Amino acid sequence: MDDRQLMASIAGGDEAALQALLRRFTPLFLYVLRPILPDERDREECLADISLRIWQGAGSFDGAKGSLNGCPLKIAFCCPAAARASRRSLARAAPA
Repeated sequence: MDDRQLMASIAGGDEAALQALLRRFTPLFLYVLRPILPDERDREECLADISLRIWQGAGSFDGAKGSLNGCPLKIAFCCPAAARASRRSLARAAPA
């Protein structure tokens, strides 16, 4: 299945296609995230966020603008900042 077919399947609600994509990219996500997020919980949170973003945004994928390889990486690079901000926000909201 090529990138366009894979993303079209995900956009159509095919969970198996999403799992196939995640099997393909998770090692790369972890390679990117480990140095930025040493805490495994933060990495797991990012992986969940990445999965959700791919699921929700699959319909907007345009294979004519580039390969699938860059899209998940862009999401992975954005995720650590969100995870750290979320953790800081929770820490501030917690009663002392």
